[in-house]
Amino acid sequence: MPVNWSGTVYPTGAVPGQAAPIANRFVGRFDGNHPTSGTFQVGDWTLDVTGSTFWICTAAGSPGTWADVTATGAVTSVFGRTGAVVAVSGDYTAAQVTNAPDLSSASDQDFTGQVSAPRLEVNGGTGAASPTRLIGANATGAPGSGTWELGDIAVAQNGHLFVCTVAGTPGTWVDTGSVGNQVTSVFARTGAVVATSGDYTAAQVTNAADLSSSSDQDFTGQVSAPRLEVNGNTGATLVTRLIGGNASGAPASGTWEARDCVINTDGTIWVCTVAGTPGTWVQVGGGGGVTPAMVTVAGSASADYTTTSTTFVDISADLNTTIGAAVNDQLLVILQLTVNPGSGSPAYRWTFNVGGTDVGDTLGLVDGPNAAVAAQDSPLQVVYPFVATGGQISGGTIAVHPRWFVNQGTGEVRNTSGSNRPRLTIINLKH
Repeated sequence: MPVNWSGTVYPTGAVPGQAAPIANRFVGRFDGNHPTSGTFQVGDWTLDVTGSTFWICTAAGSPGTWADVTATGAVTSVFGRTGAVVAVSGDYTAAQVTNAPDLSSASDQDFTGQVSAPRLEVNGGTGAASPTRLIGANATGAPGSGTWELGDIAVAQNGHLFVCTVAGTPGTWVDTGSVGNQVTSVFARTGAVVATSGDYTAAQVTNAADLSSSSDQDFTGQVSAPRLEVNGNTGATLVTRLIGGNASGAPASGTWEARDCVINTDGTIWVCTVAGTPGTWVQVGGGGGVTPAMVTVAGSASADYTTTSTTFVDISADLNTTIGAAVNDQLLVILQLTVNPGSGSPAYRWTFNVGGTDVGDTLGLVDGPNAAVAAQDSPLQVVYPFVATGGQISGGTIAVHPRWFVNQGTGEVRNTSGSNRPRLTIINLKH
């Protein structure tokens, strides 16, 4: 049955620390709010049935100040569950748990303390997509047991690092490095070492020519340089240089040294005899590349050559020969004859005809020996040096025709077989 009361309610027991009794009055039920009229005291309370709200007067007045003290923070369910709720997987994500590392996050997961696990795996990134695992360490050597994957890494406590190259039990492991094979310095330098002159000698560089070596330096391909110098050898100690070539002629410009040499397209060779700009040059080889330096011809007539008195006998048909020559060339002509003095103690004379001209007279040369030949079949040798002066030899092909005569009595030039046959040799001294 309903109970109605009014007046002041006092507690039946003393409240520790509270000297005076607490006045507390239930002032009735209100629907939808606290009292809005009337005079109330601090501690008066009422119940709003409609809103299930409990009100208490915190400041006396008309109607006073009222506070809603209903327990609004009550839990009605947990993770959608009611009753005796227990933890279930998925209640929270790692991102909702303070200081929990998040496997799904691309952000760095920075641990403050040490991380410990049976294996630590790096599952690959751009440019190094294959996973690898740090599996631990041994005192020495690679793992000898256990099942391991390709790319697993083991660290040995003696400074070696092993990588599994073939998965298996225990797999195949390769020692990729140790403290013993580290480079501690390069050429006695440490830090960021860069190339310096003297790091290597030519002898230490594969296929490098060695300037200091006395061994032959054999190049497989062509060697090209502004000049090629031969710096002298025993018996030929002076330096000479091959400096190149022209179409023809000696260099007309540039500064050159004595003994510099050029080889021209026309086949001529020039040597610098006096250094200078361009220096003094002498041709030492004729052009064309086909001119012989020496020709020799022997007589082949079927009978001996005879003459009387001062009548010339031309044996050019038998000994006629030619030799190429250039301006300023020097020819050495050697005539070898076996003679028979005949009667009257003749003295023999020789001359040569070049292109129809008696060069013995023209060059002012002494003719053949003007003396009696006492012994029969005595071998004679006549040497004539032809020097190109006064335009006598202007270049081209020179034909030499030997002639002989006696200035008294009779005689003959023998033309029998073997060494008795006349012989003519012409040498171009500048070839």
